[in-house]
Amino acid sequence: MKLNRISRPLGHFHYDTFAVPANPLDDLEKLKVTFVTDLNGEISSLSMPLEPHVKPILFERAAEAQMYQRTFLERFTGDYDLPASTLTVSLQGNNKLVLSRPGSPVLEMRPKHGQAFEVCALPGQIFEFRDQELVNFTPDGVYVYKKKKK
Repeated sequence: MKLNRISRPLGHFHYDTFAVPANPLDDLEKLKVTFVTDLNGEISSLSMPLEPHVKPILFERAAEAQMYQRTFLERFTGDYDLPASTLTVSLQGNNKLVLSRPGSPVLEMRPKHGQAFEVCALPGQIFEFRDQELVNFTPDGVYVYKKKKK
């Protein structure tokens, strides 16, 4: 575990909770860190009791800064082949990706990490951009859509 300039090893304590090893000379000895995973099994947050009289502090995973930059997002825009339709990925404003399909509402995508985005209105729907493909992870399965050539 690294917290600012403090670095400590963590050992497994119980389920998704890990602890700093016992050491009477360490102010953080036996500090417990609990990881929380999302619907896709990825770590979305962690909590730890840093103050004795305050409930554990929650740290939520944040997307990398580049995921909000127009130059990074532009390469994902375009049309992707669906079985009987087209899925369009476009930029809304300067730094927000949206999905649209004929006859359906426009869906905003929220940066997750790497090249993966979550559909705000559809929890559990993750879209990850890979080369010339868009991979859709859903609770029902994984679907791959090829990007159309311009």
